[in-house]
Amino acid sequence: MTAQAGLKFLEILQRDRLAARSEQVGGQLKDRLMRLAEKTDIISNVRGLGLMIGVEIAERTDLILERMKDSGYLLGKTGPGRNVLTWMPPLIVGIDELMEAVDTVETVLKTL
Repeated sequence: MTAQAGLKFLEILQRDRLAARSEQVGGQLKDRLMRLAEKTDIISNVRGLGLMIGVEIAERTDLILERMKDSGYLLGKTGPGRNVLTWMPPLIVGIDELMEAVDTVETVLKTL
């Protein structure tokens, strides 16, 4: 059963070109986050590949995460200093949904 599920996943991944889509949509997300980083000293670095993006935060990571959660967005927290917000949305996420999430991050950062 597990092998069948794995094969079905691979079929959908190829059929819907999800890897290529991830690269394209992730690039747009990363570009937008990098533009946001230029506006604030709180974001010190943006890095990643595809839809796996890390946003290094200089301060108040837990507060940012809490406010994002209160707004309906769940981001991870990784890195040696536990100060990297990790974005790992599903491969089928819409670009509008991602841009709305970045808008929310921007709003949260302005309130700090």
